[in-house]
Amino acid sequence: MQSEPKTIAVFLDASPSGQKRAAAALAQRCGAHLVGAHLVFADATLSMSYARGHDAISQVIVQLDASAEAAAVIVKAQFQALCTELNVPREFRRIGRKAIDALLNSGFRHRKQSNRI
Repeated sequence: MQSEPKTIAVFLDASPSGQKRAAAALAQRCGAHLVGAHLVFADATLSMSYARGHDAISQVIVQLDASAEAAAVIVKAQFQALCTELNVPREFRRIGRKAIDALLNSGFRHRKQSNRI
């Protein structure tokens, strides 16, 4: 006997990808809980190329963070609307810059590198 999934996770972004709809439809069909994970992170590469000085760079980072947060609000609303439309139980999880920094600076990264030797 094959068991059906109880929880399905999907990574969310602002694109009109059919991935979200497919995951929601699968969750609906299986009676599963859908977890939408959104990486809230702004790419500062281009925007910071003209910022000079600590204060200017800090202002750019604040603006980029605000823009990323605004995008997260939109992505969350889209995800919730889709799940409501399909009557799928859902959970929205935000993965912010601090969580990414913590993971990248954790011992996990160092253990992975030491295992390659």
